[in-house]
Amino acid sequence: MSPTIRVNFLVDCGDVCDKYPDGCAECWKQRLVQSGIPFREYKALLEENGIDDIEGSRDLIYRKYQDVLNIKSLMVLSKGGVCVYNHPVTGAGMDADLIAGFLQANIAFSQEGVKEKPVDPAPDGGSQKPELDFAPVDRDAVLSFNVQPKPDGPVARGQQNLVELNYQKFVLLVHEADVIRSVLILDHQPSCSLRNLLVNFSSYFERVYGEALAQFVGDVSVFEDARVIVEKVFETDLLFPYSAKLISPDEEKALKSLEQLVYRYGYDKTQKTGFFFIGMLVEELKSMLQKPAKDIIHDIYELVKLEYFVPQQIETAAKYLEEIKAQRAAKEQSASPMSAMYGKAAAEELDALNSDIKRMTEKDARTRIKKYMAAASASLELGIHSDALRNFELAKVIATQMGLARELEQVNAKIQNLNDTVLMLEYNNDMKLAVTAEKNKDWLKAVQHYTACKKILIDGFRYDTSDKRVKEIDRRITNVQVKIR
Repeated sequence: MSPTIRVNFLVDCGDVCDKYPDGCAECWKQRLVQSGIPFREYKALLEENGIDDIEGSRDLIYRKYQDVLNIKSLMVLSKGGVCVYNHPVTGAGMDADLIAGFLQANIAFSQEGVKEKPVDPAPDGGSQKPELDFAPVDRDAVLSFNVQPKPDGPVARGQQNLVELNYQKFVLLVHEADVIRSVLILDHQPSCSLRNLLVNFSSYFERVYGEALAQFVGDVSVFEDARVIVEKVFETDLLFPYSAKLISPDEEKALKSLEQLVYRYGYDKTQKTGFFFIGMLVEELKSMLQKPAKDIIHDIYELVKLEYFVPQQIETAAKYLEEIKAQRAAKEQSASPMSAMYGKAAAEELDALNSDIKRMTEKDARTRIKKYMAAASASLELGIHSDALRNFELAKVIATQMGLARELEQVNAKIQNLNDTVLMLEYNNDMKLAVTAEKNKDWLKAVQHYTACKKILIDGFRYDTSDKRVKEIDRRITNVQVKIR
């Protein structure tokens, strides 16, 4: 009877391994063979237990996301070279027929090379089936082949039929399956996991469409639903637009601290824009919370599994964006800058003023400027800053067009003072909200409002990053970030 051996594969495996987790069982099988331990059967158990396993889970999900980002497009070719299915992932607009043509031409060339080679006898005395020999093609700079040394360890099932090719600035990963040829167009070399996924995809595709492939006469529409297989195997829905659904207080309370922050941020994005992309969410939260991207992606993935973050169809998001663009364009077309800032009445007042300026004397101009300045001062007394700014802007129009330098300098100074006042009010409001949020342990809101304060100081008041007020805000942000687990 074979001995039962329990092995924790996280021991002595190094910080990063491209074969994790799919290659762990084969790796340990090889180690056991080398150590002289006899066995006929083995079962690999993956136990998530302890800090190392949690870290391993984060690494795995992060690599999974990186794998999806690496994919430009996926193609399925018949053995005759016809592209029966093309699925753009991050590389819309790639010429599938051109790539298919290059592949078929070079495969035909390689097959001719195989025919000319003697076939080595198989160990059992029979003859081995010739395999495609992809040799470097130096004659064509557009298409060249990556010839990689075979790994010393056991080769995963199906991976012996994988070939990597360099095509322009991309990497093509080709899997020669029984009936089809699956091709991934990638930005850079694939991970071990991505290679395994392509093998799995080929197997899945042939199982689902075996009959359609056997009877294929040119109608590629029968393969349109293969999108479901792509999303299932490669999890390409991680690149879809997402929306956060409303959950109960108890459901939110059950989340971990960082998961709560990620959920709230995603929910706020959904309320403002209707959807968000995971990549944008990660970049914004990574900068705001000073957390590693893999931690944030892990928590997003958990929220997706809980269905608190729900993928939307790309067509829906695109339609939503088009509607927003159309609304903005309509507003810009029907409104002047003054109208956009202060309303249609203000735009009409500006048009009337421009007409009056053509008949104004310098005395008339100075009188009108004083009128607007007085109206602005009255609005400031009442705390109506927008109306005060509107009157200052009208006075500035007269001073500019009439060439009244002294009056223009006075108006500009008033406008600058008013802008500084508004900025200071915004700063004080954000600081108050940040302090309140920190007291209430709402760490995300605290970081958001402290960050807004810092932006006002640097962009609005032109403070240097070494200024003590900016450094104090940085200190507060750091203190809050440390409390986020």
